[in-house]
Amino acid sequence: MPVITRLAALAAAAFALAAPVAAAEDCEAVILPRAVGVIQAVTGPGVNLSEKMAEMDGYVTACPDHGWVNVMAAELDLMIFKTTRSNNGGSATQEGVNFLARAFLRSGVFQQGPDENRKERYLLPASSGTVNLTYSVASNNRKAIIEALGDLAKSGTVHPYLKPASPVACSGWAPSDAQTLAYKVSAKADMALLPFVEAVADGCRAETNQGNRMPLAVLAEAYMDLVKTGQVTEPAEVKRLLIAARRAADDFIATSSYHSFFFSESDDRELIALLRKHGVHAGDGPEIIDRALWFTPDYIGSEVAIRSIAYSLDELWTPLAAGETPGTAEEVAKARNLLTSYLLQLNKQGSDAGLKTETGVMLREALSAFHTGEIRKPGTPVRKPMPTWLYDTQMKLLTPQP
Repeated sequence: MPVITRLAALAAAAFALAAPVAAAEDCEAVILPRAVGVIQAVTGPGVNLSEKMAEMDGYVTACPDHGWVNVMAAELDLMIFKTTRSNNGGSATQEGVNFLARAFLRSGVFQQGPDENRKERYLLPASSGTVNLTYSVASNNRKAIIEALGDLAKSGTVHPYLKPASPVACSGWAPSDAQTLAYKVSAKADMALLPFVEAVADGCRAETNQGNRMPLAVLAEAYMDLVKTGQVTEPAEVKRLLIAARRAADDFIATSSYHSFFFSESDDRELIALLRKHGVHAGDGPEIIDRALWFTPDYIGSEVAIRSIAYSLDELWTPLAAGETPGTAEEVAKARNLLTSYLLQLNKQGSDAGLKTETGVMLREALSAFHTGEIRKPGTPVRKPMPTWLYDTQMKLLTPQP
């Protein structure tokens, strides 16, 4: 392959000598099949890439607003970027980065203009039979471009698109670009990708359709992954990420009765577990509430009520009940019975409030979180957990019988 500088020079010359803008019908019936033919040709042996690049540049100049012609050109630019990187031992060159930047611009044309610009083309005649241009052709090209830009950003070369100064409009490629980058966040170095994902999530926060709020879901997942994999361990940063994850997840779920593929109920449970594990209070209200509020419609089943109950169980699980201090069997049993009696009192209080089913669910949740150590009152010594048989007995007592 000729040196990249010569390719770039030929490309510039092609732009300067290109034919005037073609008519729309010519772009569709003549230019597009030829542009597809270029992509088919460059994968074959003995191809003069310089000529093909100049040919493709001429097609883009003739049809600057045609979505599919630009996608084909973006694909060729991406190929050149990958080739130059491979020829340089896996490291991007400045010339290659220039081609990648142009691929980014050309792929963006696909999302501009009327819907006709993105209409799928079937059985399109090309140099090697017919081809189908489906949306996935364009989206896969865009994804590869954004992934490459993301890799460059992690090494310190950040494209302006990836460092927006304000929320990004929730349209065009932006939501899927955010998804692509969010899925690449798995290490601390990947946090360089978060500003863009955050900006798109902010731009999509007010969307009424949950599917359009998808960037919020993938942002929450990215924050969670950094914490649960131990990539971020500083307490202040863990707290910041988990609080941000809770907000993003809540705004994604909003009033929907389901969480969807992007942030499922199991994802929500995992976030709750992370918040509890790291002792992070993500709500706007108090960290705990008084017992008088636990069994009210406003708080029944809430995280703050569950946390408050678990804290109170911590206080009752004394060293004697845990078997950490000497005592007779009778004394240990008495200490443990205090905890069981307390749970039954709470169960009755909730039932008397007309919330029997909800109370049982909430108390079992709090008891489970206390037993596993998922929720611990700050400053309380870690004690031996209650015996499994005692935990099972208490859970059964709190389960409504048919």
